[in-house]
Amino acid sequence: MWKLFYDGACQGNPGKTGLGVVLVSPEGSEAATIAKAGQFGTNNTAEYDALYLGLKLALHHKVDALAVYGDSQLVTNQVTGKFKCEKPELKKRLAAVKQLLSQFESVSIEWIRRNKNERADELSKQGLSKCENKASEEPTDIKVIPHPGVGFTVIEDSVIHAINFKPNLNCTCQEWVDQAECRHVRYLKSLC
Repeated sequence: MWKLFYDGACQGNPGKTGLGVVLVSPEGSEAATIAKAGQFGTNNTAEYDALYLGLKLALHHKVDALAVYGDSQLVTNQVTGKFKCEKPELKKRLAAVKQLLSQFESVSIEWIRRNKNERADELSKQGLSKCENKASEEPTDIKVIPHPGVGFTVIEDSVIHAINFKPNLNCTCQEWVDQAECRHVRYLKSLC
C-alpha cells in the first residue's frame, strides 16, 4: 500500500509556514517529496495545507489505496470526525481535504508520534526556509474590482478574494488572521 507522510511548520503562530510531504511506494521507496513555502497562517493551517498538498500529489501519481500519517492530533481527529472543527479557516481546509479523500478507493488516516514523522518534518522546515527567499509578499499580478460602500473583489492568479468593509474590515484570503492586515489590504492601501 502507498503511504503518505505530511507535516506543517510555522515560524510564529500565526506566521510564515512550510509544508513537507513524502509519498512512499508500496515497495518502501520515496516516490516523491515536496518541501514548499506555505501561506501566512498558524501551525494548524500549515498541517492542513501539507495534508492537502500530499493528497493532491498521491492523486497525481494515480494512487488508489493510501495510508496517511501525520503528527497533528488535531488534524487527524478532525478529519476522522473524532473532533469537531469550529474555526472558519480550518473548516474550509477540512472540506477541501475531505473532497480529495473521497477520490481514493481506500484511504486511512493515522496519527503518529513526531519521531516517526522525521522526514516530513525535515521537508516542512526546508519549506519554511524558502519563505525567506520569496522576493516579495505583496501581490504583483492582480485585478481589483471596486464595490462602492461594500468592498472590493481581488483576483490574484485566478483566485478570487473578497475584501469587505462591513460590518468590519476583513479579507477572505488564508493570510487574514484575527483582524491582521493581509497583503491584499496593504496593496489596496498603497493605491490610495
